[in-house]
Amino acid sequence: MQAVTEKVFKQNDRATTDASNQHSSASDNNNGWFKRKRLAEFHPLTEEDADLLQLRSNREFNLSFINQLLLKLAEQYPDHHFCNKKVVMNYMTKALIHELRRK
Repeated sequence: MQAVTEKVFKQNDRATTDASNQHSSASDNNNGWFKRKRLAEFHPLTEEDADLLQLRSNREFNLSFINQLLLKLAEQYPDHHFCNKKVVMNYMTKALIHELRRK
């Protein structure tokens, strides 16, 4: 019984070591994959982005206003970083929903 337990323990230990080595080499290969970007790096948004934001927020701001708001938020919160455009679009949707200005 002791021998079986030790054998299983060694196999699990070896598998864990191999997995951690594969994970570290994969992260080395994809060094820039998880790079977070500032909000200003997503400027300018496209017309399709504006249409999507209008649908999600149920507000009818034009593309110019949305891009100005993006730059204003980027300047106001320079430490906010985003991992991809989907997250930025969710953030901008909330910003447009809570925007006090009328169309």
